[in-house]
Amino acid sequence: MPVFRKNIQKLPWQLKAFLLVAAFSLLACQAVTGVPEARVPESEPPASPVDESPTASPNPLELPDSDNQIEACLGDEIYHADENLCYTEDGSAIPLFIEMMSGDVAEGDENLLDEEYMLVVYEVDGNRISSPDFEDVADDLRVYQEDEQKHFAIWAYFAGIIPPENRENVTQYVITTDGLGGSLAAVAQSSDDPFEWALEVDIVDTSNIQELTFTLIHEYGHLLTLNAEQAPPNVEIFNNPDDDDLYAQAEYSCPTYFPGEGCMTDSAYLYQFYTQFWAGIYD
Repeated sequence: MPVFRKNIQKLPWQLKAFLLVAAFSLLACQAVTGVPEARVPESEPPASPVDESPTASPNPLELPDSDNQIEACLGDEIYHADENLCYTEDGSAIPLFIEMMSGDVAEGDENLLDEEYMLVVYEVDGNRISSPDFEDVADDLRVYQEDEQKHFAIWAYFAGIIPPENRENVTQYVITTDGLGGSLAAVAQSSDDPFEWALEVDIVDTSNIQELTFTLIHEYGHLLTLNAEQAPPNVEIFNNPDDDDLYAQAEYSCPTYFPGEGCMTDSAYLYQFYTQFWAGIYD
């Protein structure tokens, strides 16, 4: 069955700042349990005297010079002060998505293991995780397997970003690792039920909060666009994942778009994107 992963990438500073502010705002909002009623004063306070002294006109805005714009431009782009734009010498701009998806591990070099190891599997019920199932792992991985405080902290962060009503199909939470770097997180259909999904997170790669935030939101994009309402699961393919002929037949007979889990509905987000931008190009 398909597993959708997001590797660690270096993000533009603007996006990092936006995601952090958005994520922490969501967490702060969820922590609020009530808003006290506003107190209405019994009488109006005396009006403040009006300051009629002339105020100095603010200096006109000046476009920043190129030296101060290096960080704001992407990749090989150059800031052009006369237009207040960033673009390369040939006049083209670098798409933000391409810049986001390129780069190396944000902190330090990769130190990958020989494979990815599943450490713990939790059951998910709304905002709660429980019933940890500990896998048999090598001694040097047990420090990550037994760090339940961090397991719960990562889940709480994800649960604070994505409301429970938007992730009802997530029934498992899996702690994994493939070492430093590589895959930070992934989502996949549950091994028991094609209508349910599991969130997998590499505990070793979660120290960078910016990368973790972006990756969790990225993985939610898969949950949003591949759930049963968007792409009703093909149970035969789920039960026979190695049957290439069955897969090819299901893909050929799909009148919309076939991402792997099932044939998408006419109103599915990815199918709408496909018809607008990829129809006639993708084969």
